[in-house]
Amino acid sequence: MPPKAKKGKGTKKSNKGPTPLDDIDTTVLTQERLQEFCIRVHETLVKERQYTNFMRLDRDKLTDMVAISREQLIDIRNRRRIKVIEFENEEENLRLDIGQNRQKIINIACEKNIERLNTKLETFRKLNHKGEGHEERMSEIISDIKVLQVQSDDFYRDFDVQKHGLEIVFAEKKNNLQEKNKETTVLEESRGKKLLGGKIKTLKELFAHEQKELEA
Repeated sequence: MPPKAKKGKGTKKSNKGPTPLDDIDTTVLTQERLQEFCIRVHETLVKERQYTNFMRLDRDKLTDMVAISREQLIDIRNRRRIKVIEFENEEENLRLDIGQNRQKIINIACEKNIERLNTKLETFRKLNHKGEGHEERMSEIISDIKVLQVQSDDFYRDFDVQKHGLEIVFAEKKNNLQEKNKETTVLEESRGKKLLGGKIKTLKELFAHEQKELEA
């Protein structure tokens, strides 16, 4: 005989009711209404996916534009800094050239003065050897030496004045370049901020337009 079934060991039935979707009990819908509901849910999911993709794309675009604008500002600052450094190097080289030329001019002037003094002394030796007009020629030589000394002092003084004038001119040029660099930097930063603000505004408008279309 077949074994008897044990009492109390039957399959348990679930006490849970139907799970509603969007507060709609799909078990009470007709097949046609259920198909319409499924299509509506599918369209909603597609729109949400499109919305998410659009948001992600806009976020990536905005991030790229901010990075590009920041790189442009950094590049502008670097170029301005390089120009200032180049000008400072040119100024330093010019100062060195002025110093070298000054020394060359001084050496040439000294050589000429020494040559003239040697000529006078040679003339003095010859006259002294002959014993003619010694005192008169000695007075002339001393007078010439004093004149040469005055000329040398005037030459050094004029050269220092010219050098000081050149230093003032270059200091003014350097200051003007630095001021222009500051003004250009401020203008470029302002332009970059306006450009970035315009791009952000455009993205916001595009985002709002797309959002309206998705919600329609």
